[in-house]
Amino acid sequence: MINGGNGQFGGTYETLTTTNLTLPIHQWQSVATNVLSVSGIFSFTATNVLNPADPQRFFRLVQTQ
Repeated sequence: MINGGNGQFGGTYETLTTTNLTLPIHQWQSVATNVLSVSGIFSFTATNVLNPADPQRFFRLVQTQ
């Protein structure tokens, strides 16, 4: 779960994930999308994204609109 605030109202945000930081952003996997509320507070829940076999996993929050 990712929680935050002070985001742009009405903006669409996406949570991306990868196990390889050297990949270009367009090759990261999208695991959640959300539109921010009037208050700018947001919460993303990405289920089934952790794999015990992965040595590491990275997440990034990006604005898509």
